[in-house]
Parts: sequence; C-alpha cells; structure tokens
Amino acid sequence: MFITILNDIITGFYDGDKKGVKLKPQEVFQDVGEAFQGYKNLPMSHLENGILKPIAELVSEGVMVLEANKKIFENRIIEKTELEQMIEGILPIPENMEIKDNQLVPILSLTEVKTQYINKITLSREEKLAKGFSYGIYTIQADADSKANAHAFLTLGESGSLTYPIVWRTKDNSYFHIVGLTELKTFTGAMMSFIQTIYNASWVVKDSILASESKTQIESLYNNYI
Repeated sequence: MFITILNDIITGFYDGDKKGVKLKPQEVFQDVGEAFQGYKNLPMSHLENGILKPIAELVSEGVMVLEANKKIFENRIIEKTELEQMIEGILPIPENMEIKDNQLVPILSLTEVKTQYINKITLSREEKLAKGFSYGIYTIQADADSKANAHAFLTLGESGSLTYPIVWRTKDNSYFHIVGLTELKTFTGAMMSFIQTIYNASWVVKDSILASESKTQIESLYNNYI
C-alpha cells in the first residue's frame, strides 16, 4: 500500500482526501501513520510477493523504494505513446491540432466543420430510412432498393401486367402479401410519405448547420437530429 502511495505521489495521481490537492511526501507519511493508528480509513496491509505485510513495515521501507519508484515512473513515461503523453499534458499538443475523442485531429475551420456535419446528416438519414417505418404489424425498410422495388411494382400494377399477390419481405425477414392494386398504392404511398418526412427533417437541420456561427451549435444540431 505504501509503495503504491509513493508511486502515486510521483505520478501525480495520489491526492489522499485533499480533493485534488497534490500532497508532499511527508503528508503521505502522515496519512499512512494516521491509518496505522486508526484515524484514517486506508488498507492496513499490503500484499507483496504473496506475503501480507503491515503498513508499519512498509513505512520503514518507503524511503528505500522511493528512488526505485522514480525509475518505474520514468519507464512508464517512455512506454507511453506521444498521444497518451499529450492527453496527460506531458507533451504539448502541436499547433493547429486538437485532441478529440482521444484522437489527434486537425483543428477545422467553421466551413470545414459544416461540411463534415452535413455529410454526417446524410449518413444518419440513410440509417433512418433503413430502420424503416411501421406498416400495420410490420416494419418496412425504406432504403433506396426498397423504394425502387415499390415504384417498379406500382408501375407494373397500374399497367395491368402484375400478378397478385405480391410477397414483400419485411425488415425482420417475415413476409406479408399485397393482394391488389388498391393495397399496393396504399403501401407505396405510406413508404413515400415516410421517405419525404425523413428527407424534410434532414434538410431543415442542414439549413440550420449552414446558418450556424459556432462549432458548438453545429454539434448540438447534429446530436438533436440523430
């Protein structure tokens, strides 16, 4: 436990109960001493090489392991990637770059961010169409292929060259049957209405993104849409 505390001091992770205030080594000695006397709720023992050792023994060993732990810390720094060191503030972030979602990326202009998020809206719109809409007890996909198939069936049906019933495969791979032209028109109309609603919503958000004056506002518009 004490070795762990010493190492945490060096790495800057140990703050005792000081709510983020970094402690000096003597303060940690005090913490461990108070724990040993029952004034502080710290573990009273430490498992080292399979042997359970009291903190009292580790206190006397603390100074001897301090230098060794410094070396361990130095090795940890060497083992960290440059990105990890930038995230932890050990290395500076390069000019015109930022860390976003744990990745080092270029800082984009407002115009570039608008283009990026408009493309994201387009992808999200296609996902919404693929998720489909409710038609009775079924969920019907409305992606490009489904739309093309519905239009093809309707064209054949209106020309009188379609044989009924039409078997349609739903999103969950079940089937339902369209038994006549009237039902085919209703089905196709429901699909087209759903597609138009999805497109209208995406256009509204895209227009709002184009009119935005901040990256934060753009991200908020996108998050609300998805």
